[in-house]
Amino acid sequence: MKSNTEYRKSALSSLKGRWTKAAIVSLIFLTIINLSSLVDFLAFQSTTTGFIESFNSLYTVFVILPAAFALIVVYLRMIRKPGTDIIRSFFTHFVSNYGRALLSMLLLAIICTCLGIAGITVSIALASIPFSLLDIPFSWTSITELHSIYGLVQIFKSVNLLLYAVVIGFFFMLTLIPMLMYIYKICLFPFIIEDNPDVGIRDAYHLSKVMIKGRRMRLFLLDLSFIGWYLLSLLTLGIALLWVIPYQLTARAHFYNDLKEEYDKSQYLSLE
Repeated sequence: MKSNTEYRKSALSSLKGRWTKAAIVSLIFLTIINLSSLVDFLAFQSTTTGFIESFNSLYTVFVILPAAFALIVVYLRMIRKPGTDIIRSFFTHFVSNYGRALLSMLLLAIICTCLGIAGITVSIALASIPFSLLDIPFSWTSITELHSIYGLVQIFKSVNLLLYAVVIGFFFMLTLIPMLMYIYKICLFPFIIEDNPDVGIRDAYHLSKVMIKGRRMRLFLLDLSFIGWYLLSLLTLGIALLWVIPYQLTARAHFYNDLKEEYDKSQYLSLE
């Protein structure tokens, strides 16, 4: 397989002459996400909070998740068929493969949510141990006022509670490592769903773990190499994301393409 530098160069080469359309696709996707934020804002202002929050949850599942799938796989189509119209392909993938896209991304979302909850739970449990052993008291009485700036100040006036939060954060960072290891096991899932329309969701899930074996760190370092671009996006108030997102996803598509060729070759050789 290529080096991460070569994958970034391949991504730049594939996007040459297509940056404008790629940025438009990113803008469409970010707009879809920001509509959800707008709904959250309306829920905060409205008296019908329950209804709006329910609508927002449904919107996330039935719109954002399939749109995320289309965003990921559209660049795989682009590198394989250079003449692909990225914008049209994005909407085509959203509609034509909607059911499988929804189920696959929903499974990923559930797994990531469960891992996050488990990580936070374990972190709180581990952080409580030294406080219990040392008999250090802390109070949660001010948490009911968390919605106000005053309440936040009151909470962190308690040194013990602040220390407790720091310890939780430390243990959460430790639990983040195994969580990321598992997430990277299944991160090829959308590509496999796209490439294998006859393969079931469960089989695609397991195939992702087989294909990425021994390559997780390579992919993680590839993703990590884009951290500078995402920091730049913060400085540009998110505007640079319009180009950073397709840049990273195209590099990932090239990574998967090479990995698939390598896997297919190994399967062919094992049959001989």
